[in-house]
Amino acid sequence: DGNFNGADGAGAALTIDGYTTDTTRYLRMFVPSSSSEVGTSQRHTGKEGTGVVIKPTTAAPASTYIPILIRDDFLRIEGIEFDGTNITNGKIIQAIYLDTPIADTSSDIRFDQLIIHDITISTVNDASQSGGTGIEILEGNVKISNSLMYDFTNLSTHSLSNFDGIVQWSGVDNVFFHNVTFLRIKNAGVGADYAHAINRIAGTLTVQNTFCGDLDSISGSETCFTGTMTQSNNVTFDTTASGTGSKTMKTDYAVYFVESGTSNTDLHLRNSGKLLWGTDGAD
Repeated sequence: DGNFNGADGAGAALTIDGYTTDTTRYLRMFVPSSSSEVGTSQRHTGKEGTGVVIKPTTAAPASTYIPILIRDDFLRIEGIEFDGTNITNGKIIQAIYLDTPIADTSSDIRFDQLIIHDITISTVNDASQSGGTGIEILEGNVKISNSLMYDFTNLSTHSLSNFDGIVQWSGVDNVFFHNVTFLRIKNAGVGADYAHAINRIAGTLTVQNTFCGDLDSISGSETCFTGTMTQSNNVTFDTTASGTGSKTMKTDYAVYFVESGTSNTDLHLRNSGKLLWGTDGAD
């Protein structure tokens, strides 16, 4: 698979494919944190730049650029930061892509304590559709927890160009979100399409304890949650949070987070959810 975690996390793209996995044997890709794993924790502290980082550097990515491609059924990825700052001239960027060989009904793929940030879609080729996703789920039963996704930007002006934090495609898969934060997903190209945090196209989706704020699309829609899903205890800047304990129209980001700006971003909460927006989280 090549060196994907070099001097600053740069290196070749990673393809997870061909391993023998099942309900009792799974592949675990993780950053060590406990004393039984490593002397000093190498995992981030919940803030970018504090642990192991995958940071590809390329000015000529493929027309569809996928730094982490997953094709196996049973997998855990834990504690990794993905930083797209050094990817320039991107047309379609999908930071993590779950591909069609994954089994629809029997797979079990889990992401925990991920930080995915600073991905920009350029104007390198506006003659056709451009776009980006933090995690694209073409197939697979997936659980995403305790993770941060922020500073995703589309600059393309093509009418179909867009940006999704997460998109779920398959009609028979189950996807579950718990304690995930989305901030600053921007569709900045004039004439381009939408900006979404979670875009459920098909499949069963459950979203709990998830915050979404500061989405914007100059010419299209900006929506935290789109498509049919079961929700509880979510907080959004728009009206798309629903279900028990959810709150809407919450936009005072500097009050909610330690550092909500684009520099030195730190999305630790300043206080409990009960004090910040009046709702407790769900277990």
